[in-house]
Amino acid sequence: MESGSNIFRRSLLLVAGIFIIGIGVALSIRSDLGITPITCPPLVFSLRFPAITVGQFTIMMHFLFVGIQIALLRKNFEKKQLIQLVLAFLFGYFIDFGMLITQTLIPTNYLQQLLLMVAGVIVTAIGVVMEVRANLIFIAGEGLMMAISQVSRHPYDRVKIWVDCSLLVIAIVFSLWFFQRIEGIREGTIINALGVGWVMIVINKLFPEKKVQQTIPD
Repeated sequence: MESGSNIFRRSLLLVAGIFIIGIGVALSIRSDLGITPITCPPLVFSLRFPAITVGQFTIMMHFLFVGIQIALLRKNFEKKQLIQLVLAFLFGYFIDFGMLITQTLIPTNYLQQLLLMVAGVIVTAIGVVMEVRANLIFIAGEGLMMAISQVSRHPYDRVKIWVDCSLLVIAIVFSLWFFQRIEGIREGTIINALGVGWVMIVINKLFPEKKVQQTIPD
């Protein structure tokens, strides 16, 4: 049985990872070149309704994701996955905190925008690696993709593409409805979608996860 101290350390790693992802999302938003597909809908809605922050819209969206998981999995939905609701609040507030501490980062040319975007991709990838290595509970976006994969029996990678594309289409439709033009979705959206995974591969190669051999006392 896993010790309480080990679970505590993994929980800290998970929260730290989500915090870092939130900072990475904020950096990408500040670049004004577009963000990851899964964050596009909250960003578009926050641009239309500025009284509600992008983090708060992210919380709402993640609650919706958990509801969809429950509807899809029904009896197979594990109660521990309700912790995703807590993580949704953390993630949303971390994004807003990231927006607060990066409010002075205003790029004045395309090179500065690109550098901010790259920084956001790298920081986000570091956070996702930490989240994965914690191996506890994933945030609701990943939870939704896993639920769809389980029900449809399609590979997770394929489901991720479907979900990302669907969220991107939703963001574009609402952007055109709200502003009669596309807002918050640019080349950086593609950079984020492809770059985070690539940086994660590099990080895992440079800093492979150490497997600790557990021994059972006599």
